[in-house]
Amino acid sequence: MSGSTVDIKTEIDRLFKIEEEKTELYSYFTKHKDQQDDALSDLNRFDTNEKKFAYLRTFLGSNDFSSMKRDIAHIVKEELNREVKKVCHFLEGSMSSPGYSTLSDIGNLAQRCSKISFPLELTASSKAKSPGKFLSPPNGDNDVPESQVQEYFISECQALEKFGAINNKLIIKDTHASPSLGTRKPDFIFIQKDSTVDLFNVVVVGEIKLRVSGKFNNTYIEQAISFGEKVLQLQPKREFVYVILTDCIIIEIFIVYRIDSAINSEIFTRYTYDHISSEYLAFTKEGENKGWKYLVTIIESSPNSLGWVEPSLKFSTNIVKDLRKYNFIRDESGKIVIIDWGYCIKMDTDYNSSFAGALKCMPDEVLSSIIRKKKIFYSPKVDLVCLVRSFYLMLHRPSLTRVPFDKNDDDISTQAQYILNFWKDCGKSDVWRNIYSAIDDLDYNRLIQELEKLF
Repeated sequence: MSGSTVDIKTEIDRLFKIEEEKTELYSYFTKHKDQQDDALSDLNRFDTNEKKFAYLRTFLGSNDFSSMKRDIAHIVKEELNREVKKVCHFLEGSMSSPGYSTLSDIGNLAQRCSKISFPLELTASSKAKSPGKFLSPPNGDNDVPESQVQEYFISECQALEKFGAINNKLIIKDTHASPSLGTRKPDFIFIQKDSTVDLFNVVVVGEIKLRVSGKFNNTYIEQAISFGEKVLQLQPKREFVYVILTDCIIIEIFIVYRIDSAINSEIFTRYTYDHISSEYLAFTKEGENKGWKYLVTIIESSPNSLGWVEPSLKFSTNIVKDLRKYNFIRDESGKIVIIDWGYCIKMDTDYNSSFAGALKCMPDEVLSSIIRKKKIFYSPKVDLVCLVRSFYLMLHRPSLTRVPFDKNDDDISTQAQYILNFWKDCGKSDVWRNIYSAIDDLDYNRLIQELEKLF
């Protein structure tokens, strides 16, 4: 048995407590003697036992169902322990806060919070005739299903969008039947004109509910506000979001705010709510029709004024060159960060240099240059391709021969050809073609949308 195997066995004995895992790793390195030196070399790159443990676990049978269940159980156990600790810290620091509330109290809290005036400058736009004035809501004097009110609301909003006198920057989409916030289905959302229905594009969210005894009950308010919280979770750069609750007669508007705070080195998020006094959305001859003006004002407002922050996925002019799964870690707040910038170059145009980084994640152009022994040109597209391919390898775990660090040029060319063939076989679908097209155009928003389809 080689010296490297003895060293790996020592590390396995030290790091692993479960006998089944130890046995499987012993067996793996006995059968794959050609990987012993590379594995040991890789292992010595990690500076903590946790990282070494995580690395060695990647050698456990990825195609074995029992191993998959064990991995999932291990991850779930770690995450549960982490989340329990976070909840305990949060409760210790927040229970005495007057703004703290449980989920079941959201509706009551929203009703109790101080009413505020409508914070945006009211529109001067007006409309003399129907449709678009909410002149005859179907639930005015009749007992109708909620779906009928939903259809009426969307049709009136579409009429407003087509009305030339209204300078609408936003459009309203009916999303009650399809998930637009992850798995959640709000009744409608506001998005920018010429954009698509996407969780990153949601500017305002809303619900259609029928009032009971002249008012929306706490359950309806809770549900509407929970959609606002979901928007803030999915768009972590946002600080607030507008939430609309209406039955096409009355309109209620809430503003949900996110407050992040650090407790014992952990970042915790809680929410507070402002409530704008209810007004008539439906047209009344005697009233000021403020509710209608509220709605039109929101449609005419810029997304930024409503809290929306443009999503970004940018690499600036720094080319990392070595994006792979071992270089993604979580910081103390749980955010994913990139480490090991030793091969990084700073540039504004394409740049040629010697090869460095993870061969199996490299784009086709780099692999082809290695095969032909040509100069390698690095551009921002290199990191984007490496990022996508790293995530694909981490999540889908296809079978790929490990690529050593210290082989000669001929061996690297052979490995590069093998990997190039692998990615060409993977890239035959429209999803992959669209991803590579977005990367070529450096269209970050389109890339995010295509990655959602892949992952």
